Amino acid sequence: IRDIDIEDLLGRDIVPPDPDLMGACITGKSVMVTGAAGSIGSELCRQIVNLRPARRVLLDSFEFGLYDVEQELQNLHDSINTGDDHERTEIIALLGNVCNRGLMEAAMKRFGVKTVYHVAAYKQVPMVEKNVVEGVHNNIFGTAVSAMVAQQCGIEHFVLISTDKAV
Repeated sequence: IRDIDIEDLLGRDIVPPDPDLMGACITGKSVMVTGAAGSIGSELCRQIVNLRPARRVLLDSFEFGLYDVEQELQNLHDSINTGDDHERTEIIALLGNVCNRGLMEAAMKRFGVKTVYHVAAYKQVPMVEKNVVEGVHNNIFGTAVSAMVAQQCGIEHFVLISTDKAV
């Protein structure tokens, strides 16, 4: 008997992140992750820690999850950077929804976001099938709002994560 890892559930080989490719979008930059409190978003946030962004803007509509991932990332950052010679990466936790155009625009401008990892989406297919209107609103319109605001704000990199939104 052993604990189940996420890799056991993927049904495909793991594709490791390319640190050089990710670093070009992250190191020294202000990075926003939408859906930061979810399983995919929070893991992405953990991987971003090692690439030393100037700022991490975490956006999610799940209050406790956002609080939890913010605390975890702060502890992770502190454990990696134990010396006094490092600069603290700013962590901004924003409670909100990607469908809120005003919030998205204000956040991207205020925090000088250069890279957006758009992870926010409802991903539990049976639940979304029972709630089609909300699924369309969040997954499709939320992605459209995020992408349009990113373009309007001159975001350098907009990375769409999660095939659920494409489907």
